[in-house]
Order: sequence, then structure tokens, then C-alpha cells
Amino acid sequence: GLVSDAAPDWVAHWRKTYKLDELIQVHVIGSELEEEYAGLDYPGLLKLSAERLQTTPDQIHFVERKPVHLETACSLGFKTIDLSQTPDLKTAFSGVL
Repeated sequence: GLVSDAAPDWVAHWRKTYKLDELIQVHVIGSELEEEYAGLDYPGLLKLSAERLQTTPDQIHFVERKPVHLETACSLGFKTIDLSQTPDLKTAFSGVL
């Protein structure tokens, strides 16, 4: 799954560059949410992502480098992987995969 509170142009760029729609089944993009979800705060986006993945936060690895987002995810029960603390993605995911 992918959760993002990024601007639409940023998301479009990364979707095109990395073909995210082919790699990731569930997307929760704040700027693309339907009216009923518009204006969700970051904790709300994370809770919605767990619902759409049909699982609980404790079954999700939240990957990020921003401390405030990691802290929020952790407070909601997500497992976190701090990309700012690892030299590369292989190392970051070595304990998970």
C-alpha cells in the first residue's frame, strides 16, 4: 500500500516514474481522496490505509524518513522502518523480508 499527503503533481511524477499503480495495490493519496474523506489529517490517512488494506496497523510496516510521520504511525500501532537510519533500502528491509 501507499499513503501520501503529497501534492498531486508530486504523486503523478512518482506514479509515472516508478509505475506505482502496477506495483502497489492500495493507494491512499490525500489529494485524490473523494469528498467524504477530504481534509483527513495524517493520522486519518494512516487509519484509512489500514482499512483499505483490510488489516490492522500492527500488521503494517510504515516506511518513512520524516520523524513526525514515523511518530504518528508508531502511536497508531504501525511497525515503522526509518529510512533516515539506514544506508540503503536493502538494509532497511533486511529484517522484514
